[in-house]
Amino acid sequence: MVSAEGWILDEEAKTIEDALCLRFGSSPEAASLRPKDPKGLCARAVLRILRLEQDVVLTRLVPEDLVEALLDGVPAMATALPSDLAPMFVSTLRAFFTFANRELELPNAKECAEVLDKGMGLALAHALRSSEEFDAWEEDDEEEPLFDPVALLHAIRERARLEAAPRLSTVPSRADRNKKKARRRAQKTGRRRNR
Repeated sequence: MVSAEGWILDEEAKTIEDALCLRFGSSPEAASLRPKDPKGLCARAVLRILRLEQDVVLTRLVPEDLVEALLDGVPAMATALPSDLAPMFVSTLRAFFTFANRELELPNAKECAEVLDKGMGLALAHALRSSEEFDAWEEDDEEEPLFDPVALLHAIRERARLEAAPRLSTVPSRADRNKKKARRRAQKTGRRRNR
């Protein structure tokens, strides 16, 4: 998977990842999943993101790389994953790393499986939802101008109307302050007399 110089050998790595994902598809960990993922597509997608975008192979994987691939790489995939499938995606990956720990005894597979908890599913769902909203926003920009001149004119008129409206003073006027001051003085002198 990695050359003597430290370069990732893409063809070898892809072949090994494919074989590993197919072995995972027939494992007891994959059998417990609902819905089934017999070809290990979820794991294959993440391994591909790790290898191609982050230059990390499975044998050198640390939990931080896995989290980065999930929260940054998965939402940026060409075929977007719907946000409601995020928990299934994370549970499939948890099963895959449990399989990798049992079958291959990879160095950080157990830690990677522990990172993939319910909180990671929620974080991935949020990242995917944000990605969906961003994609929808980008599509809208292509069809319409960046701003609507009629809406801008309406906003300018509304602001002018609000500025022209009489404002209620929140700071007491000088006369009100003097009245309060005079009342306090009278109370003070009344207390002195009553001593």
